[in-house]
Amino acid sequence: MTGHGTLRRVIGVLLEIWGGIRLVVDALESINATKAYVASSYAQLIAAPSSRTLTVAVIATGTVLLVAEPIKKWWQRPREQSDIAPVEPAAISEPCIYFAEVLDKTDLYLPASPLVLENRGHDVAHGVQILPVTLGHVEVKFDYVDTIAVGDKVEVIPRINYEGAAINNFLGLLKKELEDKNKAQAATEQWIAVPLTVVYKNRSRSHNFETLAELSYCPINRDVNSRAEGHGWKDWPHQSFPWFKIDHREFKKT
Repeated sequence: MTGHGTLRRVIGVLLEIWGGIRLVVDALESINATKAYVASSYAQLIAAPSSRTLTVAVIATGTVLLVAEPIKKWWQRPREQSDIAPVEPAAISEPCIYFAEVLDKTDLYLPASPLVLENRGHDVAHGVQILPVTLGHVEVKFDYVDTIAVGDKVEVIPRINYEGAAINNFLGLLKKELEDKNKAQAATEQWIAVPLTVVYKNRSRSHNFETLAELSYCPINRDVNSRAEGHGWKDWPHQSFPWFKIDHREFKKT
């Protein structure tokens, strides 16, 4: 009887620990029934300490729940987001073009925002062309790139005919498009997204490839960063706000 008394105390401590963990870990509906069974079985154990089968069942079930749920929560934890696309090129000898970043700089005293392409594949990319993008009634075209070697990055200049003037300020056009949409919809959105597609060929030109992505831009964050950089804040790099993100959606081969 003394052995059963000690065993009951041990089980009681285990169940108290389990209760504490349940307060920290979000409840999973799939184990509610099992949890109820453990509570009911423990109550029966107190009333009938001589039942070895029930004792073993409570210990085994409680142990599984204590170990399994934290492991499951850890496994399902959010992973850090990455711009690495979910679908990789099928063959090791193929090119793979990524939208690496978008730049905000001045070209000949005028704002310019080229897109940076990077070949992360294993073959030279030929005939690289970002397809035109339409924003409102304005079409944005991009310079043609003859080749991008493996591991190389290339800046691609946008060409915009806006109200009769030739400009290269893709980000400025995105900002105006966002302002027009917010005004028309009485909204206060801070981010604007635009789909991007780049087409290219492999070295032998036997296959065509496409990279589909989405560029999101936040003009407010970019303006705040620019003003801070203009004031020369020494610690600003540690306070910079993200102002663009590129989400690669799909790679195609034909």
